[in-house]
Amino acid sequence: MKQDDMQKTLEAIAKSGITVNGDLVLEKHVEYEIDNVENGGIGIQIIKGKDVSPEKSAPHFPLNKSEAVGKQWFDFLIGKGFIERDSELDSWLYQMGFSSSQPAEVKPIAWLRTVETARLMLTKIHGNLLESKQLTVVRMNELASKCFTKQGEPLKLAKPKKEISADADEIENFLPTISDL
Repeated sequence: MKQDDMQKTLEAIAKSGITVNGDLVLEKHVEYEIDNVENGGIGIQIIKGKDVSPEKSAPHFPLNKSEAVGKQWFDFLIGKGFIERDSELDSWLYQMGFSSSQPAEVKPIAWLRTVETARLMLTKIHGNLLESKQLTVVRMNELASKCFTKQGEPLKLAKPKKEISADADEIENFLPTISDL
């Protein structure tokens, strides 16, 4: 494989993932072939559009931020009554993109407050991905309906509207503490 071809291949790999703390994390499994080529080089060919994961992964937001930040959000949301007390931390961390470790059983998160407060929370957590276009609002809405429930039904985020409430203020003002990160 020529140098230019190798560069293009590596760029294709990089585009199929995001970086977290400087490390490339692939969004989905990528199938590749390695073959020996002339002059002792190694060739890599990406085969696009084929999910080669041994098991189907559950829906989840793109990897973003650390598990420590995710745990702080989880504790905050449980403590303030935004999500059910019996929500599972492992499911939360995986579905929200704080961890790449998929639990054996991924359970949806039951949202207890308004859909607008859910939107505020998701936007605050994933604002950096929305700004950089690694996550779109449409995709955020799709993932919210797959990862969250409200009154036993998939959570449907409505169009954004300003909510003036103590709940909205609590989410807007919540900041994970640096000492735990």
